[in-house]
Amino acid sequence: MRRYLFDDPSLRIEEDVPPAEDYDLWVKVAQTHRIANLKDGLVFYRWHQSNASIVQNTAQRQYAQEIMRQQIYLYTKTELPENLVKPFLQPKTVQSSSEARQIIRIYRSLIAATRHWGLDASERFGINIFTVQKNYAAWKAVKHSPRLLGDMAFMGGLILEALLIAPIWIIKKWFIPV
Repeated sequence: MRRYLFDDPSLRIEEDVPPAEDYDLWVKVAQTHRIANLKDGLVFYRWHQSNASIVQNTAQRQYAQEIMRQQIYLYTKTELPENLVKPFLQPKTVQSSSEARQIIRIYRSLIAATRHWGLDASERFGINIFTVQKNYAAWKAVKHSPRLLGDMAFMGGLILEALLIAPIWIIKKWFIPV
């Protein structure tokens, strides 16, 4: 992270928030700056039994989920009900066609929101494929319910777009077994 980012008073680590303040900071940075993952790790993280990630795991997960819900609302103006957080993150846990439909529609709204982010082809491809995988898992969890076929047609559009924008090496990586 560049030093100049810390000159912005809105990009501070909130010490009064539960454990997940680093995640909170990254979310704030991502709202106003372009971010990316590096292929190589730059730090070594020691795990031990007194790590906050272990000791305060439940609080950390709850806070991270609340940040996620806020972000979904920020970009889609759609509330993710608390009871749908787990199925949203792990679609194989979807219990009904109604839940699956809500989750698929939220992912659809998120895809629409990303259209304004100036992503390159590789990033758009990755987001499309990730969304297709999540939506398919939700559909599969409700035993391929025919009531969701209209919602699932959206996936076909994402796959087609992904194929049109992706360089051939990415397509081979995703669709051709090694």
